[in-house]
Amino acid sequence: MKRNLGWSRNTAESKLKEASFFLNLFRLAETSEEQVYFLSAFLSAGRSLTAALEKRYRHSYSTWKSGSTNDERELLNLMTQERNDEIHEAGASRGVTICLPTLGTGSESDPATSFMTLKYKGKALPALPLCEEYLSLLRIAIDYVLPAQK
Repeated sequence: MKRNLGWSRNTAESKLKEASFFLNLFRLAETSEEQVYFLSAFLSAGRSLTAALEKRYRHSYSTWKSGSTNDERELLNLMTQERNDEIHEAGASRGVTICLPTLGTGSESDPATSFMTLKYKGKALPALPLCEEYLSLLRIAIDYVLPAQK
C-alpha cells in the first residue's frame, strides 16, 4: 500500500525553511569544510522540494518551469546536478577560491578571505549568490504550484 506523504503548501514551506536554514549556516561557516557540509545539506533540501513538486504536481510544476527564463532553468538544472553529484558521485563541482584582503593574509579556512565556487556556464562563480538565486526560485515555484489559500 502506498503511503500518502501529504505534501501541501505547509510541507513545501517547511522544506524551503530547511534550505534557508542551511544556506544561512553556509554564510556563517568558519571553515571550508563546514561550507562543504552546509552546501550539501542546502542542495539536498532544495532538491527534495523540487522533486516533490515534480512528482506530486507534475503539470503545474512543468508549466512553471517551462515559463521560466533559460537562465532560471539552467540554474535549477545546475543545482539538481550538483545535488546528484554530491550524493551519488564524488561530490559537487565546487572549488575554493582564495581572495586575499588588502591587509593581512588569508587562508582557505578563513571565511573572510575565501569563498566556495560552483561551475556554472563554464565559469567558476561564487556559490553563495547562485544558492541565493536558487532559493528565490524555490519560493517562486511554491507560490506558482501551491498558491496560498485566501
